[in-house]
Amino acid sequence: MNSDLYGKEYQIPSHTLKHLKKYETNETVGNLLSSGKVSYSLLKKMKHRMENGEKESLGGDHMLGWVNQTLNSDRSSLSNSKDIKSDTGISNTHIDSHEKNDLSTMNRPSKSHSTSIEDYDLQVTESLKRINELMKKII
Repeated sequence: MNSDLYGKEYQIPSHTLKHLKKYETNETVGNLLSSGKVSYSLLKKMKHRMENGEKESLGGDHMLGWVNQTLNSDRSSLSNSKDIKSDTGISNTHIDSHEKNDLSTMNRPSKSHSTSIEDYDLQVTESLKRINELMKKII
């Protein structure tokens, strides 16, 4: 579902850019300040880094709040649009349509399960059965 958001870029609001000036020594923040925008994939990476101990070096609570708000709003709007489409009669809007084009899987005959003893020729099978019967009598 979120694969539809890859490649999308977000303009960073001016008040968030002003806040980030305090953290411009960080390489990631410096790049954000110079470009003024951020991609969806970078937002995801920043969120992960912030939630795993780098929050103070990447802009603090202010930046984490903006990242969460931006990601959640786009993800929910995408999900809502797909829900609306499915309510109107379009089926499986959350699943990408695809076709199986591999002829080898389409024409493959199904194999029934068999015991491994049936794979050997008849003489060997009969000999094994006799040996097994003799072993049972001895034991």
